[in-house]
Amino acid sequence: MSEEEFCVGKLIPLEFIGFTLDESLEKLANDNEWEVEDNDFMEAFEENGYREYIIIKDKIYKVIYDNKDSYDSFFQATKNNDGSISFILKFYNGGCSFSEAIEEAMKKNNIFN
Repeated sequence: MSEEEFCVGKLIPLEFIGFTLDESLEKLANDNEWEVEDNDFMEAFEENGYREYIIIKDKIYKVIYDNKDSYDSFFQATKNNDGSISFILKFYNGGCSFSEAIEEAMKKNNIFN
C-alpha cells in the first residue's frame, strides 16, 4: 500500500578499493549472505538491499536512518566532509521510489554535478 514517507538519515559510502561495481555487489551479497541466483548480484542487491543500501553513479552507499515517519514531499541532501551524504526526504512512495527520492534530492542540491 502506498503512503507518504518522511525519512531523515545519512548515506555512508562503502569503500571497495579496486573492485568494480559487480565485484562490490558480489562482496556485499556474500558478506550479507544473500541468496544469489545465476550469479545475478544486481538482482540480489535489489531484492535484499532495498532501503539498506543504494547505488548512485556506480558507488554503493549504506543507508542510516535517523528518523522515518509519514508526511508530504520534500527533498534535501548535503555532502559531508567525510564523503557521506546526509538526507531529509518526504515523498509519496506510490509516486516515486526511495532511490528516485534520493536522486532527486542530490540533483536539487547539486551533489555529484
